[in-house]
Amino acid sequence: STRFRWLSMSLAVTMGHATHVAADILRANVATSCRVTSDMDPPGLATCRAFAFALVHNTSLSSLCLQNPGPSLAIFCAEALRHNRTLQHLCWQGTLGSEQAVIMIANTLKLNVTLSSLELRLTDGRLDEICGIALADMLCCNSSLEYFAMTFDDGYVGDRTCLRIAEALAQNTTLRTFKMEYSDMSVETAALMVKALANNTSLQELVIGSDTIDDQMGIMMAGMLKRNVSLKKFQLFGNALGDETGLAMVNTLKTNMVLESFILSGGEDIITECNMSEAVVGAMQDVLLQQNVTLRRFFAGRYMEDWAADEALERNERLPREWRKLAQLARVVHNTGFHSLKELHFRQQVFKFFLPPLCTVSPCANGTLGLSDFEVCAKSEATKTEMCHA
Repeated sequence: STRFRWLSMSLAVTMGHATHVAADILRANVATSCRVTSDMDPPGLATCRAFAFALVHNTSLSSLCLQNPGPSLAIFCAEALRHNRTLQHLCWQGTLGSEQAVIMIANTLKLNVTLSSLELRLTDGRLDEICGIALADMLCCNSSLEYFAMTFDDGYVGDRTCLRIAEALAQNTTLRTFKMEYSDMSVETAALMVKALANNTSLQELVIGSDTIDDQMGIMMAGMLKRNVSLKKFQLFGNALGDETGLAMVNTLKTNMVLESFILSGGEDIITECNMSEAVVGAMQDVLLQQNVTLRRFFAGRYMEDWAADEALERNERLPREWRKLAQLARVVHNTGFHSLKELHFRQQVFKFFLPPLCTVSPCANGTLGLSDFEVCAKSEATKTEMCHA
């Protein structure tokens, strides 16, 4: 089976023995995933060279995970990526090992058009600014990456790297997911980061967190969410986030009709509470209950057992399906008389009946959220009128 081939290859490279077995498996072009670990017995140069050679010529592998690869294996794999044309997902997990390899990978991916996902899950040490800037420069140039994650168990990203990443996010148009956990960015850099995120129209998921994130950054992020029109999943964590951030987010949640997942927490573990009072958390939950119709996952600052909030999330999950079913039913109905679902105004009233009391958005005729057909027509007529007067 594919899983067995994956396990066989992993064992061959992990143990540092039977180099020809690992190479043969790759050359056979049957495995799609490979996990290479070197915790106990790092592979020698011959093993690394053979594995890299096989990776260059392989045409089936789509996912590669390097766990504590060690300098030699990391550098050989980085060089092999220059020539491999099938890999779509690359994960570096564990110790950093070789900064040179990170820079090589970053330089390679500037022109790579096949890799769509890059994860760096580092367990120790601060990412050198040279490595960080190389990765940021890569994000400026790369046109295929859709997923980029950089996380640390015991380390962080420096301010210069964050500044360059902010510049990259202002230019990149292909990333769909961006995760950066634990950074040491200044207030000035945070402002530039928020500005880039506000204008970015491709990102759909954002995770940013650090011990240094406080209310000042939280308020800026709330402002960003008011302007951004593409983010569907948002997570911000920092143990210094407090009521000022919460109140800013209350106003944001009243107007944002794109977010489907919203998480504010004290740490990367979403159940870790931050310094928000029950009153402020309650205010955010009130928005969920009475106004918001898009959120399907919600955690705001601290855990509060509230069945009503759970029911609201379930409502938001259910309503679009019901609207789409009604819209499909309307398309096959030939009756266009009074109170017919085919009549747009009546259909809109039916859709609105299920909305929470203070909701300000209306479903379209096809059952999706946004401007209703009547609002679109009204805007179109207003535009025509203005043009005629002009």
